[in-house]
Amino acid sequence: MSNAGHPLPERVLEALRSGRPIEAVKLLRESGGLGLREAVEAIDAQRRKKAPPPSFAASAPPPPPSSAKKLVETSRLSPGEMPRTGGLAWWVAAAGSAWLAYRAFFPRLE
Repeated sequence: MSNAGHPLPERVLEALRSGRPIEAVKLLRESGGLGLREAVEAIDAQRRKKAPPPSFAASAPPPPPSSAKKLVETSRLSPGEMPRTGGLAWWVAAAGSAWLAYRAFFPRLE
């Protein structure tokens, strides 16, 4: 990276502070004559310097114990999958379907 060790222009830093990294890359390319890769690497390096340490995210308080079981249950679901209901609803649906199938094949003889 040809911009190593040189501070970024104030306009680029302002764009980064306001959360516009793409604009920061464009401004850096215009002001420094850098290629796309070099500008992106310089912006990424600057963002890494300002990023909070990884332990910052881990300092959040743990969830309360009552929601721990629900958290474990939902973490095993695939995206878009709904949590399963109890077994009673399944048995009622299976019994109703069996009764309807029986009635369709063996109608009452009167």
